[in-house]
Amino acid sequence: MENVLLECFLWVVLLVITGAQTQPLRHSITVYPQVFEDREDDSKKLLVIHEGYSLKLSKGSVLSDIVLLRELTETGVKETYIDGRQYEKDLYQDAKTQASLLVQPQAAGHYHIVGLINSTHLIEPIGKLERSSVSGTAHRIKAIPLNKGINGVLEANQDNAYIEARASKPATTSLSRNFTIEIMLLCDFYHASHFRTKPAMRVQYIKVFMQAVSLRFQQLSPPGSIAITTIQSSLTAGESYVQLYSKNELLGTQTLEKLAKFAKNNHAGRSADVVFLLTARDLVQYRSSTTTTQVTKDHVGLAYLGAACEYYKVGVGVDKPGLYSAVHTVAHELGHLLNATHDGEDYSTRCSQDLENLMHTHVGGRENFRFSSCSSISIREFLKSKSANCLKHITNHRMFQVPYGVLRQKAPFLNGTDYCQLFFPDYRKVFYSGPNPPINSCHFKCKFGDSARYMREANLIVPDGTPCKKYISEMECYYGLCTQRKQT
Repeated sequence: MENVLLECFLWVVLLVITGAQTQPLRHSITVYPQVFEDREDDSKKLLVIHEGYSLKLSKGSVLSDIVLLRELTETGVKETYIDGRQYEKDLYQDAKTQASLLVQPQAAGHYHIVGLINSTHLIEPIGKLERSSVSGTAHRIKAIPLNKGINGVLEANQDNAYIEARASKPATTSLSRNFTIEIMLLCDFYHASHFRTKPAMRVQYIKVFMQAVSLRFQQLSPPGSIAITTIQSSLTAGESYVQLYSKNELLGTQTLEKLAKFAKNNHAGRSADVVFLLTARDLVQYRSSTTTTQVTKDHVGLAYLGAACEYYKVGVGVDKPGLYSAVHTVAHELGHLLNATHDGEDYSTRCSQDLENLMHTHVGGRENFRFSSCSSISIREFLKSKSANCLKHITNHRMFQVPYGVLRQKAPFLNGTDYCQLFFPDYRKVFYSGPNPPINSCHFKCKFGDSARYMREANLIVPDGTPCKKYISEMECYYGLCTQRKQT
């Protein structure tokens, strides 16, 4: 009888989490998911969580080809470059259900499933329970704790007189087929400390987390995606890019000001389209009166409006590390950076907050994973402007690769200007900005823009295996470096 009741309870739960999702589970339930490979496409899998409920998974991607991992420690800064494609080989998604999951093979054909099965619930293996030879590994499904508070927004010319307003830039007639937000992601001391003993788990958590955020932007027209170029984790307190109100409280506006200065003075920050801080501290704001030192404690996120690609391209969100509580907040604040206002306000007055979409001031309801039509239009118009040019080109650690066809026609030892003009034909000013002749014929630096005032930099690399020394046949290019040919 107890098994029958449990079965009925499980079915009710699965109906709830696949339906309106308005009443999250208070307690976890145990399931035994199974994974089936696609016979024709190894990038797709069928995940059966329970009889009658399954997810159609496809490969996910949220890391740049090359990702910089920076750790701030008591003794200095540790930097490591990782192969993004290798690190996300177990990352999968189901866009329909907003699932973002790690599908990790285990012994005897079993799998560990980690991540979000939809916008409200997560799944994780239960380590101490025995495997069932028939049913697989035991996993628990539980509700994601929602951030309760205000997802805030600032304007560059509001509240802080010394902040200059963002220059108005006319719209262009072209709209790209898609766009990519290249993000430098920072984890403050309180957030990074959760993964101190298992740093690899930090990268796993972030890629699942940000893939879930990316799924929100994939619904737009044109669709957007996220590419993480840098993950910086502070393993020591007293970070230079935050402003503390108390030991475990950040001042929101003041932290964003420091974060913007940090991004300007940091190479990885300058190259990113957005610099975003995940914090496990509380976020507070001074009250509106200029004479008071009292603070409000109702914020869970903050960012500048329409500031992506520019000086104030920064945001902050409060997250319970390991629980994905800030997925909604980060997506919301990135929406602000792409010029989406709150539903029911400013440009979005015709989209009521009662619809409970993603750009609701507070955490939304049944549609909290979806942008309203007003938000979609605002972002689309922003993408047409020159302010959003950085979102149309991938220019950071995920470097451009020159096609072999160009190499056959012109070299492999062609000059840098040829590379640069090939990849940036839509800009009036394009030129090679590295040493001449190039020190490394596998790697070229370009500058491009419409005027001398608004110039960006990009790194171009030739395909792996391209010869890089005229008189040494054993030297070839790999990941932009001229190195000895790999033995096959």
